[in-house]
Amino acid sequence: MNIVLLKVIAIFGVVTTTTNIWISMVESASSAAEERSCFPAIFSFGSSVADTGTDVLTRTNSNADSLPYGMTYFKASSKRWSDGRLLIDFWAQVLRLPFLQPSIKVVGSSFLQGANFAAAGATAANSTGGANSPFYLAVQLHQFIKFRRAVVAETQPDLQLTSTNPQICTVPLPLESYFRDALYVIDSGGNDILAWFITKLPYDEMEKRIPEVSAAILHVVEGLYKEGARNILVQDVYPVGCLAKALTVYVLNYGEQARPDSSGCSPFLNSVTQLHNAFLKREIAALAEKRPDLSIAFVDTYTTRFDMMTNPSKYGFTEGIRPCCGIGGGYNYDPKRSCATSYTADGEHIQVQACANVSKHVVWDGVHFTERANQILMNALLSGLYFHPSFQITNDSCTLAEI
Repeated sequence: MNIVLLKVIAIFGVVTTTTNIWISMVESASSAAEERSCFPAIFSFGSSVADTGTDVLTRTNSNADSLPYGMTYFKASSKRWSDGRLLIDFWAQVLRLPFLQPSIKVVGSSFLQGANFAAAGATAANSTGGANSPFYLAVQLHQFIKFRRAVVAETQPDLQLTSTNPQICTVPLPLESYFRDALYVIDSGGNDILAWFITKLPYDEMEKRIPEVSAAILHVVEGLYKEGARNILVQDVYPVGCLAKALTVYVLNYGEQARPDSSGCSPFLNSVTQLHNAFLKREIAALAEKRPDLSIAFVDTYTTRFDMMTNPSKYGFTEGIRPCCGIGGGYNYDPKRSCATSYTADGEHIQVQACANVSKHVVWDGVHFTERANQILMNALLSGLYFHPSFQITNDSCTLAEI
């Protein structure tokens, strides 16, 4: 295995190459675990459902930077918007790869087998976001392109070595071939829909904007393809009409038509998500036909998420909609008193804490999912039933790890 070490410097959280480059090529035989991995690396794009640290590194007040976030698996703040592992973490573990580091984190990171460009609050389309995160999907693509081209350029044999700089650290980087053979996972679009709900956008106007969100996602897919990517999974949007935040806040914006039904979810809010997912699914299918050398699939997470939230006992949960970490109201959710924050009431300091039985909850904080819910979803996806068109994860020369 060739290990490429590149000296980089971080300026305001953005990785930039300098003229002080140190390349070390180490030749060794591949380990047995690597031989069994079906992809040499993963590159992730999206929002908080896939963010493994970008938000914490770029904001001073990220809730994900403190417990109880990370309490289940990591036993400490993991910089993830969950009590434990995210779906992208399970993708890594199933493929026998390490957890992805955020692409802007230099010190202590290794990008040898991938990087994570996802950022909490990020939208797919620039026009539907920006207030919560500047890292909308096209920006993440731009970051990836700069990253990839820097790796390729700085591993040329005619590179001149110079003296060290105390501000610079050594970061393992992927081989050029990894960019072609890696798995690319895009998980975006949810924040676009939530932004529409926040601004009380009329239903017919939301329908008109759905193609815009899919176009933003397809723009990134095409951009990755031009950079050599050939294995891409595009995940859909979860049932936002079942989230405690939506049922507490957004239902009020739309009145009677948005009230929950017997399932406990809002059919009105979920219908917007379903329209988006159906449109995106068609676009992905068309692209798959257009580019036969591209292995790409639309990933249906909605079906399993919705079933877990509306039939929790089927999966061993007791709470499908009510979050574990929260406070107040019928849904244990208050937008002004979110998970991991504190407030004072009647002179008493109160910390918003997690429940005692997180494994019995599908939803973690009213917006994001628990580790156990993510694990169940991962196992469902591995059945192959939720890839459209079909997508080959394994072959005769590799195996998947159990989770």
